[in-house]
Amino acid sequence: MRTLANKEPLKPSTMRLNNGLIAVCMGPSGAGKTSLLETLLPDYGPVCVLDIDGKAHVLRDHDDVDVYPCHTWQELDGYLQDLERQSLHPQYKTLVVDGTTYMQVKLAWGKHKVDSIDNAQLRQTAYGKANADMLDFGTRVRILAERGMYVIYNIWSMLEGQEGEAGKRIQPDLTGTMLTRFLGGLDFVVYLEPNAPPKPYPPVMRTGGSQLYATRTAVSPDSPLRDLPALIYNPSWASIFDSYRGEPWPTERHNK
Repeated sequence: MRTLANKEPLKPSTMRLNNGLIAVCMGPSGAGKTSLLETLLPDYGPVCVLDIDGKAHVLRDHDDVDVYPCHTWQELDGYLQDLERQSLHPQYKTLVVDGTTYMQVKLAWGKHKVDSIDNAQLRQTAYGKANADMLDFGTRVRILAERGMYVIYNIWSMLEGQEGEAGKRIQPDLTGTMLTRFLGGLDFVVYLEPNAPPKPYPPVMRTGGSQLYATRTAVSPDSPLRDLPALIYNPSWASIFDSYRGEPWPTERHNK
């Protein structure tokens, strides 16, 4: 057995079992990203929701779901500092950043006054500082996950061209730099896709890598999510997290 400093190495699968997971839930506005958070209970609660885009009012009242309005970068940093202080004895099992795109545009840009700068060079510098804030936030959240907290980023998505066209795909509404950095810090990506079928049936959720959705490497090569069906009906966050941790997907419950 190879060792360093008298410590044995860990396999990534073991690290995933010991750590919390970080996921992105991506979909258009109104797809149900926020509403799906209720399925975290009771297995992955208590849940802390940082409500950045002001849409958490769609949640029902639950004893184990706490919503914190977050309108400025200073507020966001204050919440994160408290989570960091509590991380060895956390109050919450899951942290949800609801409105990640708003965090980038409204909070980070607002802090550096990007929109008010006329000089192109200075504007680019301020924009770079805003990106640095976002990357710092992602790094701090990764540390929280390594201490056992589960993290969900809710991100809007947009379609570049019509679905199915050559070279067209659905992407998170983030800059290219942010997209690459966020994908590098994720364990997996979940897509909520509302459909308009000829007869009523539930929205469809896709999981795992997808060429159309530009996430070829978002799921690790040994992830159980790779063996799940392409279309899953009536999923829950608990089932998704459990499956990633190695428990069998509850086929009878979800394949309706």
